[in-house]
Amino acid sequence: MAPTIYPRSESGLVYSSGSDMFGPLGEIYAVTVHHSAGPRAPTKARCQELNRLYQREHISKGWGDIGYHFCVDDLGRVYKLRPVQYKGTHVGDWNTGNVGIMFHGNYELDNLTVAQKETIEWFFKGGLNILTGEPEAGFKLARGHKEWPGHFSNACPGDDLMRSWNFRRSVDFH
Repeated sequence: MAPTIYPRSESGLVYSSGSDMFGPLGEIYAVTVHHSAGPRAPTKARCQELNRLYQREHISKGWGDIGYHFCVDDLGRVYKLRPVQYKGTHVGDWNTGNVGIMFHGNYELDNLTVAQKETIEWFFKGGLNILTGEPEAGFKLARGHKEWPGHFSNACPGDDLMRSWNFRRSVDFH
């Protein structure tokens, strides 16, 4: 079953003229999962608050907007963040053609909820293509942040999220 998907207008973000500052995303070939390494988002209001916080932080770093294309709250709901037609800023040197999904929480310490695990399964069973609006997107890679070259020492996306991502990747990813 598909999760609830909120448009950017309901994600809690403010307008940013910098979403496109790094150019178009390009042909999609990868998806990368992240954790915020911060607080969880048990409610829509808390998720919106955290999205605004991360957006301000990312803009202050010169990234033009929030770095991720999507995020997931504790109830497995998906929020559209940076417009997917534009390159994000979520994996240094590897953002072209790479869609970024962030789960609120620290999955070195926290465990995913059942709803979040169901959303991960949905991503791998066609949900990524629905979210990106690219029914024939050629996802060739599905990685955790720390699996990208130059990011191996990074703990993101945390052990619990990485375990669930790896399981779904091994079962559903071709």
